Amino acid sequence: MDNELLRKIFLCKEHLSSLNGAKVTASNSDKQFNVVPWFQDLCDKIASLLLQITENVRKISTSLGGQAKEKMLLYLLQLNTALSVLIRIFLSESEHNIIITAARYCISKQICLCLDGLEEVLVNMQMDDDTEGFVKYMDAALERVTEIDVEKGRQIALNVCGEARRAIEEVLCHGMSIAQVALNDDCNSIKGGSKEVLSNMESLTQQINKDEPNVSMCNLFVDSCCDKLCALERKVNVAVLKLSLKVFSECTKPLEDLYDFCAMDDNLNGCEEDFDNLVADFDLHVDRMIQVGLFAVSCSTDTNCTLRMRSCLASLEALEGDLVPALTTIRSDPNKHNRLFANTLKNYWIKQALTLKKYIYCIIDPFAFCQVTYEVIREINEELEEKFKSSSPVDKDLVKPITLQTKILFEMLVVSVKDSPPENQETVKKYLTDVINVTVEIDAAADKLLSEKEICKENVFRVFKRCKIQENLLKKLLCSLGGNFADKSVINEKCEMRVADSETAAMEALMCKAKQILKDRSVLYRTPNKSRIVNKNEDENTYNAIGASAQHAVHALASLERNFDRSADHRHPRQSDNALDITDELNYHYFILYTLIYIKK
Repeated sequence: MDNELLRKIFLCKEHLSSLNGAKVTASNSDKQFNVVPWFQDLCDKIASLLLQITENVRKISTSLGGQAKEKMLLYLLQLNTALSVLIRIFLSESEHNIIITAARYCISKQICLCLDGLEEVLVNMQMDDDTEGFVKYMDAALERVTEIDVEKGRQIALNVCGEARRAIEEVLCHGMSIAQVALNDDCNSIKGGSKEVLSNMESLTQQINKDEPNVSMCNLFVDSCCDKLCALERKVNVAVLKLSLKVFSECTKPLEDLYDFCAMDDNLNGCEEDFDNLVADFDLHVDRMIQVGLFAVSCSTDTNCTLRMRSCLASLEALEGDLVPALTTIRSDPNKHNRLFANTLKNYWIKQALTLKKYIYCIIDPFAFCQVTYEVIREINEELEEKFKSSSPVDKDLVKPITLQTKILFEMLVVSVKDSPPENQETVKKYLTDVINVTVEIDAAADKLLSEKEICKENVFRVFKRCKIQENLLKKLLCSLGGNFADKSVINEKCEMRVADSETAAMEALMCKAKQILKDRSVLYRTPNKSRIVNKNEDENTYNAIGASAQHAVHALASLERNFDRSADHRHPRQSDNALDITDELNYHYFILYTLIYIKK
């Protein structure tokens, strides 16, 4: 990498270090907002850097690996996201007449990390793909197992068996890392499936190690091992789909609950146990969301969608070290600055989480998602029916998951039908309309009939009847989506994992590694991460778009207006004329830069 590029990266970071010297308010209207020229200088410096990077990439395109190219695009997306948040911070400061120092530092730190990442990519040229996902490990394991052939010679079979065992152990570790955050029944099911694979592989190894291995028995164990691996894959797929359903049905709720607890005056010195529980719930929710996102990335072949998902995941990861501490400061010192800082990071997290959800909707198979939703709701209805028959108490909390998860299914299918219309599109739309109408009915009925202190059996039956109608409609919707639907459960069975003493040590070792994988998981900012090889033509189009910004100006401006919600309906009623001026000026300079780093609309 040439010295000029290093110098420009240094100038950008040096300029960022002066951020807290730029003000957004003035004591009288004669003075100007000096954050505008500061932001203009930043945009000019980054634009100059990007043009230099574009020129360098064109010169070294043959030496730059596919992983490095995708990593570079990911850093550019993150740079764009961070700058958009920086503008929101400036607008909030202008509105509230205060500099949010902590928010400025947090975002400038993220921008610096993006600049450092771009430098690292251009220096190394090649990036290792060192964090493969469960899907790729499963493909590799199945391939290795099917290569085991005793007829080619005992020693060759033992060597291939050793390679297959190592590949299988990677599969089991990554599968159980998903089990760590999965729902309880799915966690036990994955662990049980992993134990069966391990046990089968041990039997195969023992058979090959015999002085005269039985070829038929070895082939039988090979086939059985492949079957157990495929069964494990189905268990993991179902677990991730159920996890998606749960995570998306309460996408922003854990953060909003935590924020409300910290922001309410009554809770400033509230119970520490309640606070710790809310933090633990939010941490688990984030882990689940990132695991679902990473699994979606590993399943996707759409490079553009994959990059967008990874960018959202990277944003959530970047906030992990700042969001909860920001909320904690509200409880210890609830001043205006701390509240605005926490609110800024909360809104940033929510925006990225909702965007991630939208992109994952494009990846999920609609039939599989609908089938899992149908099964989950059928289980809830069975529980509701048992309570009704035994006259056990029922409240609306039992019914709430039905409406929430059906709404998520509706959202997902609307995106899917629009993106890839099925042949019977009108039939699917009709059932979707019926499903959402009944969902509204269930919601209203539960609120009215199950909110009383004394809930009569007749009211429970009236709600239950609507829930059964919903279940039948979902079954019809499922059939209309096609696929080989059989009226049997795809939900992972409730089970207890029983492990023989001889296998306990092996399972414990795999569990420890699985926990470490979950702990070390990273998207962008902590360790080198996996990425897909970008198509050469897509690369050329992307880098040409960076240099030829004028060609995308109209599209970028339209996107920019959507990103910043510039509608007057969303503007604070007390916002001053000066605040309106700064909005226009900041957005103008950002628009110029945004067009330069515009990536595949």
